[in-house]
Amino acid sequence: MDSGRELMNLRFSSIGEFIPHRQSLLRICEENCGPVDGLALFVSLNEAVNNALLHGNRDIPEGAVNLALRTEGSRLCIDIRSAGQERLLPSLPNHSLQPDGFRESGRGLHIMRSLVDYFSIEETGLQVTLCMEKNPGEETNP
Repeated sequence: MDSGRELMNLRFSSIGEFIPHRQSLLRICEENCGPVDGLALFVSLNEAVNNALLHGNRDIPEGAVNLALRTEGSRLCIDIRSAGQERLLPSLPNHSLQPDGFRESGRGLHIMRSLVDYFSIEETGLQVTLCMEKNPGEETNP
């Protein structure tokens, strides 16, 4: 895998605009991380996109989500950027990434964090950047 190569860069404002890209994103994840780790990364990516669209841009009708996929050495990195008043988390400094009992809200971030090797959320003004990385692993069941 090349070092620092951009694989895909998307901008979309709705699930409808995102859906046509899902198969290509899954293929890129699997090609770079293997079938099992690639699927885990894709599930995390899909959950992050849902959060960005449903929470991050809810209060901005013209808001959009930017998604970039790139390689860094042997890692596959995903950046998802969104802007909005609700953001991706209710409160970044105090929010736990562990699910809270039977409460439905907050499980997506726990899913994302559990399935990737590196996970970070950074808030700058109204922009929230979520970064996930997956290292290709040794898969025994291809």
